[in-house]
Amino acid sequence: MTPQELLENNGIELKSYAPGNYSRTCPECSPKRKLTNQTKECLSVKIDAKGATWNCHHCGWSGPQKGQQQRTNGSAAAFTATYDYYAADGTLAFRKIRSYDRNGEKTFWIERPNGHGGWIKGTKDKSGKPLVDTLILYHLPEVIEAIAAGHTILVVEGEKDVDRCWSIGIPATCNAHGAADPSKNQKSKWKPEHSEQLRGADIIVIPDHDNAGYAHADAACSASFGVCKTVRRLVLRDHWPTCPKGGDVSDYLDAGHTREDLDKLIEQAKDYTPGTTTPPGTTSPKITASPHIWRDPTTIRPRDFLYDHHIIRRYVTGDVSMGGVGKTSEAQVEIAAMVTGRDLLGIKPKRLYRVWYINLEDPQEEIDRRFAAIFKHYGITEKDVGNRLFTDSGRGKNFIVACEGKTGIEFDQQVITEIENTIRENAIDFVAIDPFVNCARFAENDNNKMAAIIETVWAAIATELCRQARTSCAQRGRRSQRLHGRGRPRRWRADQ
Repeated sequence: MTPQELLENNGIELKSYAPGNYSRTCPECSPKRKLTNQTKECLSVKIDAKGATWNCHHCGWSGPQKGQQQRTNGSAAAFTATYDYYAADGTLAFRKIRSYDRNGEKTFWIERPNGHGGWIKGTKDKSGKPLVDTLILYHLPEVIEAIAAGHTILVVEGEKDVDRCWSIGIPATCNAHGAADPSKNQKSKWKPEHSEQLRGADIIVIPDHDNAGYAHADAACSASFGVCKTVRRLVLRDHWPTCPKGGDVSDYLDAGHTREDLDKLIEQAKDYTPGTTTPPGTTSPKITASPHIWRDPTTIRPRDFLYDHHIIRRYVTGDVSMGGVGKTSEAQVEIAAMVTGRDLLGIKPKRLYRVWYINLEDPQEEIDRRFAAIFKHYGITEKDVGNRLFTDSGRGKNFIVACEGKTGIEFDQQVITEIENTIRENAIDFVAIDPFVNCARFAENDNNKMAAIIETVWAAIATELCRQARTSCAQRGRRSQRLHGRGRPRRWRADQ
């Protein structure tokens, strides 16, 4: 008897029968309670490798009783979970069984319907011809609905994790054959056919914390890039220092993290860049050269220019020149154009933008004076600006994101987090930092440290916050640095 059969025989129905902890109403006492208490989930259910157990915190009913065995065919294998796979039209295609052998090792197999309400082990005939399509994604009909509704889809490694995600209201899917182990020279088990079922979707791939997991995520991201609308990757270990080897999203939730915690990590998931592989800090068999993937140009996302050809979404943009040639003045006029939508310098913005100008050199009164002069010169009214312009001075607030430490650069995570939160809360499109060098406390001529600030802080903010599907926020850091040379400020972009 499987855990599902045991629970349903006792009147306990769950949305998922994957291993984990669940709560629901008690079939013994809930119908007898006062109407206001009948919907309270007082019954706790646990499913693990040993089977299913339950206990009611109201009436004390618990189980299973002695004699209610959770084994199959009298064998030594514990039949712990079944996962039904449905085709896009809702037809039951096959089911995957998760079990344990006599040595306690996890094992899987696939069964197909026999047409009479039963099951037949195996998916091919005697000649090796497939009898069922095992490339169908798990929860495919629900995933199709979720994509149509605009929901982000999590791509995880196994059915257990998929069911756990759905149990907390997050759409997820996986392939039926799991992950390949690169150390055993196994070929990837994620195929282009899997990605095709996710065409047009916003997906986030979450690898298990092991070599097979990261290789599987790399394959899924690579195959899905250009097919899905957006492809992002969320590495739990980067946010969960105690993540065990092989740790997955179920382990993350079992460790006490909540749906809200996972939502925050989903917001921070990083865009996948073709050619990138296992993240730093994980073990990898070797470094390999990635063959160039020929792509149809129409599938490559164009650069998203916010203003002219130097302020670009997901990029860090900078003005560089010697001092005193007008970098700040030009930047402020460009900002006035972006918040009003007017052509002030021969360039008309594509739309109205929300801009946060942070000046780390002048007091707030000087910032106000300069913008007032710009508004007067161009005939800009308060109504023209609306609520789209934000200005702050580094003299009144702390915007120092890093300083020189005893062992290297020390980042002020509190300041960085407050900046990120402010950008989110105000749906900022563009952030200007003027001058850039004043956001850190060390020599501006140290190119390595300046590059670290750009990559670790500002480029991360630019690429991470703008990806949030439900908001329009995106931002760019502007770097103003004195360089030798004369004349008009020169533009540069740092694509981090």
